[in-house]
Amino acid sequence: MMRQRIMRCLALVGGLSLLSGAGGQEAPTAREVETCLSRVLDYHGHLGPWAVIGYRVGERALRESGLQRSSKDLIVVHRCPEAVQYTCMLDGLHAATGASIGKLTLKHEVVPAEQLGTVVVDRAHGRQYHFTINPELVSAILNLDHEQQISEARRVAALTDEKLFRVVADPAK
Repeated sequence: MMRQRIMRCLALVGGLSLLSGAGGQEAPTAREVETCLSRVLDYHGHLGPWAVIGYRVGERALRESGLQRSSKDLIVVHRCPEAVQYTCMLDGLHAATGASIGKLTLKHEVVPAEQLGTVVVDRAHGRQYHFTINPELVSAILNLDHEQQISEARRVAALTDEKLFRVVADPAK
């Protein structure tokens, strides 16, 4: 708890902060995993690891920012190729954060796969969070068949944040 406060203070003062601490080292509870999978399934229509990662990024962004789901102060920009799998993260981001294309709080920027990442802007507190997906995880979940997608979604939902992504906070521009 104290570490998170210190990291947030550093971000506000202007330094870049790699956020880890309690938010990323503990595995989600069984209930949290089931909530994640249920919300992804409801919004995305099926279980897949990419949508689950998007959901988990969105959850972490809400925890770090302290903002509520569907806050107008939360802007989510997902940068990825315009290709299914990568874009599935958008559905997970929406399911977790309530950001949406219609409200202009969820945006997709087309970039090469090497630049895959998500930026979450907290306008209320003048901060932004840069999420980068673990490259080994990306390699492991590319081009899976339907059955593999389901099993990988369940596996990914139970991983710690640290195994899924890296998050860096800095003042919003």
